[in-house]
Amino acid sequence: MILKPEYIKKLLIIGACFIITALLILSFVPLFSPELACFAGYSANNSDEPLQLCYDIATGFPLETTAKSVMLIDMESLHVLTSLNPNEKLGMASTTKIMTALVALDLLPLSKKITIPKEAVGIEGSSIYLLEGETLTTEELLYGLLLESGNDVATTLAIAACGDVVSFVDRMNRKAAALGLKNTHFSNPHGLSDDNHYTTAEDLATLTAVAMRNDIFRKIVSEKKKTIPYDGVENGRILVNHNKLLSSFEGAVGVKTGYTKATGRCLVTAVRRNGQTLIAVTLDCSNDWAIHKQLHDWGFENYQGKTLVGIMDHSYRVNVVGGENDSVICQNTAEAYVCVPADSEITSIISLPQFIYAPVYEGDPIGKVTYYTDSRIIYELPLVATDNIRLKKINFWRKLFNG
Repeated sequence: MILKPEYIKKLLIIGACFIITALLILSFVPLFSPELACFAGYSANNSDEPLQLCYDIATGFPLETTAKSVMLIDMESLHVLTSLNPNEKLGMASTTKIMTALVALDLLPLSKKITIPKEAVGIEGSSIYLLEGETLTTEELLYGLLLESGNDVATTLAIAACGDVVSFVDRMNRKAAALGLKNTHFSNPHGLSDDNHYTTAEDLATLTAVAMRNDIFRKIVSEKKKTIPYDGVENGRILVNHNKLLSSFEGAVGVKTGYTKATGRCLVTAVRRNGQTLIAVTLDCSNDWAIHKQLHDWGFENYQGKTLVGIMDHSYRVNVVGGENDSVICQNTAEAYVCVPADSEITSIISLPQFIYAPVYEGDPIGKVTYYTDSRIIYELPLVATDNIRLKKINFWRKLFNG
């Protein structure tokens, strides 16, 4: 078949149009990367999401302490405010039970009735004096684990969840790996000293940021006192939280104490003031209560947590070429929260193309809002399409060849 010269000319024009269109599309694609670990904080409900702490505003350690290792972070932004030997591997004592609680929450319904096994009775160290054969719920046991730090409770939960302690500890280590805790290893669910049972202040702060996302965990560690049954007698056990800050320090909301002779005093605390939550960790620290108060006061005095914008507070219309609709709305689908030095002035720049080409799909990144302080980028907020825009239906070939 021989094409007429006028058809060949039209085909060449078509090819040129396609090439020009492709180049135009590429030239207007916004330069945007959704990978903003240091800016985006974490999602609210995924307890196995790896978190990455950010050191870009960390200062030299400002206080005197006996601690071997220290970490202070802003919980929402995951920014490190200050640290001391944050990656030194040390024993963690009963702060272990933060992970024990998370794994138990993963595997056991709160209302599940658990019969206390013989293996859990009389475990060395702290105890709520469980009796073989008595029955408590998962939730009641979690209070005994996190308030009174019961080693017998840790063993009970491990056996109830996995059938034996060894299997439960394997789950603890698998969760640590999933969360990106590279310098942590568990050998038991309660924290009694062992050469293969260690963590770092950085890992423990990261783990605590995960734990405090869990509504049940957060509620339990903030309770000063709780009563649970004793051998079937309602309210027969009175559990008192070992965390002194809950009763003596403004804004304290958790988290966990720990001590063995080999590891020394270990402490993780969380304090919330004016919408900002700080997490402090000390390992092997003889003056832990005092240094935690100083750390939190220093952090709140020198840094501010600030929500820059709420969900869908940014909304812009962008023109669409070749679509069934001639424009699409772009919005932010997440809030923007930052932690910055106190009294910082924050500015922003909105980046959007003049137009985009159809098709457009809901959730497509179209632009961004970049926030600055002192010429430093502190947050990049995606602006995404809120609707699907299909290509406009045109019988192109018929129109071309039939004039």
